[in-house]
Amino acid sequence: MHENVQLFAELNGVEPDQPLDREKKALDVVGLWERKDDLVGHLSGGMQHRASLACAMINEPALMFLDEPTVGVDPELRAGFWEHFRSLKAAGRTVVLTTHYMDEASRCDLVGMMHKGGLIAEGTPAALMSESGRDNLEDAFLVFIRRCQVELPEVAGDNQEGASFTAARPAHGGLPGAHAHIHDHHIRLYLRR
Repeated sequence: MHENVQLFAELNGVEPDQPLDREKKALDVVGLWERKDDLVGHLSGGMQHRASLACAMINEPALMFLDEPTVGVDPELRAGFWEHFRSLKAAGRTVVLTTHYMDEASRCDLVGMMHKGGLIAEGTPAALMSESGRDNLEDAFLVFIRRCQVELPEVAGDNQEGASFTAARPAHGGLPGAHAHIHDHHIRLYLRR
């Protein structure tokens, strides 16, 4: 693993006198310093994931994109990751990450909630909870999912007697967004009881 981290240090222009210090710091953050001499191919999948995170952090970038960095990580190490992310923020760095864990999202300054490939809500955790009327982000997320669909159960068009119609809400579009879609595509709707 040492060679992998050193390679990423070189590729990212880390000064020759800094790699070992940075390597130790990065591998300590992910809990792998004691395994630095192991071959990455001999590590478990979770440890390989952690090794790739160490490689991403070796050059201490100003902006870091991380895809689910805490997946498969035990609670103690996960807490250590978040402590490190907070220290990066305090040092003026930006971390953009994806997660399925809403308790992790609540630790972020800004949250964008996605569903089926689209952004359905964004804001601070407090603002999202306030807007949804819920006291946690998981429940807020479910509210935003429900809001992102407008269902009209019995709709008939010119040649579609009895067809049903579901309009996916564009981000923050709500009913006006659905109305604009219907209007722009010249769709005629007839509601029947």
